[in-house]
Amino acid sequence: MMLMAAIFQTIAYFLARRAVRRFSAIWLVGLSHLLGGLLLAAYSLVRSAVIPAVCTKGAVLLLALALISSAAYVLSLLPLKYFAASEVSVYNLLIPVFGGLMSGLSLKEDIFNLCYLSALALIAIGIYLVNRQQKKGINHAKANSSDW
Repeated sequence: MMLMAAIFQTIAYFLARRAVRRFSAIWLVGLSHLLGGLLLAAYSLVRSAVIPAVCTKGAVLLLALALISSAAYVLSLLPLKYFAASEVSVYNLLIPVFGGLMSGLSLKEDIFNLCYLSALALIAIGIYLVNRQQKKGINHAKANSSDW
């Protein structure tokens, strides 16, 4: 499942690179969230799902999470307008780092153990190596300007 998610995310980055050149990142994120919401609503109607009681606090929390998610997706699409998708996608490795850090801090867990710190070090080394190649004179954006 993780491999499929990585493959589809890579394909999505190359498609998004083409789309973000022609359309606004905000418009693309809004459209994708609208289509995703409609698909989920259609699926729940087919499955005859019933939403239990909705409270104001839950609705506000859902709206806040939707806005945070939208802002994060817009910020992840903006670099695709100016850089090659292969250069931008390496920063996706930071998503689980920040997710683990935020959840560990909010749940008051021990996140500063050897496993987490070594994973962070390996990710940092990977990002450094990708960016170091660019400084040596290898310009991936010009070499692979088509990006599919």
